[in-house]
Amino acid sequence: MANNGEIGEPYEQRWIMRSAGRQGLVTAILGSINLFMHYAFDTWMVREHSDCPFERYADDVVAHCTTEARARELRVPSPTGSGPWVWSCTLRKTKVVYCKDANRPGQSEHTSFDFLGYTFRGRLARGRNGFFVNFLPAISNQAKKAKGQQIRGWHLNRRTGTDLSGIAQAINPQVRGWINYYGVFYHSELFSLARRIDDHLVRWVMHKYKRFRHKPGQAYQALAVVKHRQPTLFAHWQLVSITRRRSVGAV
Repeated sequence: MANNGEIGEPYEQRWIMRSAGRQGLVTAILGSINLFMHYAFDTWMVREHSDCPFERYADDVVAHCTTEARARELRVPSPTGSGPWVWSCTLRKTKVVYCKDANRPGQSEHTSFDFLGYTFRGRLARGRNGFFVNFLPAISNQAKKAKGQQIRGWHLNRRTGTDLSGIAQAINPQVRGWINYYGVFYHSELFSLARRIDDHLVRWVMHKYKRFRHKPGQAYQALAVVKHRQPTLFAHWQLVSITRRRSVGAV
């Protein structure tokens, strides 16, 4: 069985077979068919590959294997497999990943993978004896890019008819959702999104108040004063304080 990577337990080589299914999420009409196929796959994995625990979301699957050979065997199973169900995956979207960290220093073509908006790879973590590299997740670059596009789509600089409290009320629910989901691991990876929101708020200040037109430095200082007086006004302003209460990379 694959090791779960918790501190204090014996480590062994860990490989992951990361698969993105051939089928995408289809229309609601085919939803029941997809549900049946997913049930068939889950049943087949439990019955035929009980030594490989797995996670699946729709057609995306992560299977844990103890050796590279086992992962590659699962990736391309025998065409004469038992039962009526045929396991197939798009090979170009499927890769065998070595969970490289301080206790698994081997080499492989792939040492990271994306799943559910997270990138899993070796990251700096804090243990009883200091810092070390552990295989952990954090928000993926693709997810960051998508959230950045959403922030730009808010067009905060155009909302000059409201005040900061109104803007906070409008965007905080969405930002809290990001923090609650992506902030479970590595809050620091969210800092760039927090800075991006502040950049757009600075533009709002420059558009709303004539004395700050074309003066981004002074607009930023004015925003910093508000942040000092009302540190909980915006959800992203609380990221630093939350991080200080947690170890780097810890759950």
